[in-house]
Amino acid sequence: MTPSLPIKHCDECNSLYYTHTSAMEGLCPTCAHVLYGYPNCNHLFEGKHCVHCYWDGSMSSYINSILETRKR
Repeated sequence: MTPSLPIKHCDECNSLYYTHTSAMEGLCPTCAHVLYGYPNCNHLFEGKHCVHCYWDGSMSSYINSILETRKR
């Protein structure tokens, strides 16, 4: 984690993320992508977090249900 970058908890999945990596205030890049179609981060995990956006891979049950529906 880079301490100089602002970090927030995502309102949907509760993961921490670097605020500058998301197009939406309050949502990590992944949730903003799934819910509203904004560009997602090209995730690269080292340890438990993405080195680009700091997302930890968390998904809410709502996000999971959307993704499951899209698979059908």
